[in-house]
Amino acid sequence: EAVKELAASAGSGHRQAQFVLGLLHADGVENVLPADPCRALPLWSDAARRGHYAAQVSVARDWLRGRYDACPGRPAREEIAGFLVTAAPQAKADYYQGLLVADLQERLATSR
Repeated sequence: EAVKELAASAGSGHRQAQFVLGLLHADGVENVLPADPCRALPLWSDAARRGHYAAQVSVARDWLRGRYDACPGRPAREEIAGFLVTAAPQAKADYYQGLLVADLQERLATSR
């Protein structure tokens, strides 16, 4: 029942609901939702495009790990780079977030 409510909020464009529902799809929930990164991708991508920091770094991390290689609507490298550029100023307030964004940017620059 909670997943239905979360999906309704995500469907109305609430960025945090999109991120959380995407997280549930990305990791799966035992006996509730199977792990399915292709269902997480559109949720995180939409939230990331609208400036949600956690969605920006999560979609970039999973893109670099190849989790979306078989997914329709897979973002292009340039969009992933843009998510990280947008996330970088938000990460400056926290040392570890800054390290994460810098690491993802470096990995993206050196990946194929």
